[in-house]
Amino acid sequence: MLCGLNTAPLGASQRTSAVLNTSHRDGAPTTEEIIGLTASASQEQLTDLHIFLRGTDPISYKLARFSCDGYAVEFGLPQGEFQVEYFNGDGNSLAVLPINGRSLVFANVLSGSGARYVAARYIWSDGGMRGASLSDAVSAEKHTLCRQVESGNGNK
Repeated sequence: MLCGLNTAPLGASQRTSAVLNTSHRDGAPTTEEIIGLTASASQEQLTDLHIFLRGTDPISYKLARFSCDGYAVEFGLPQGEFQVEYFNGDGNSLAVLPINGRSLVFANVLSGSGARYVAARYIWSDGGMRGASLSDAVSAEKHTLCRQVESGNGNK
């Protein structure tokens, strides 16, 4: 099962795409097959991320729009509405958030309620329609509260 995505432009000449693939060849995968990251140095800079997963489970994709309180800018989130992308498949759950003008990939970790994702020093807690928050793992009291505006689901 192959899942592909082209995200919204990061800037005038940047866009990203991600491909998740659960098919594999016989034998052990090469390093390039496990994860491939390619960046082009041309004027129109593209960043592609390919993650090959062993298994046959389909990969689901969800796109959700959020809007956060006034503290969002301190975390590098865009002012106003922004998109969060979710990928789930073969026991892996990822969320992609726009932090400081870049796409930061968060991995799901154990949580008592809702979904919790971590990347670098950030924790994204998504409680669905109950709301979400982005917090700083180093400074636990620093966080921004967000609400989901709309979402879309699809299997790719």
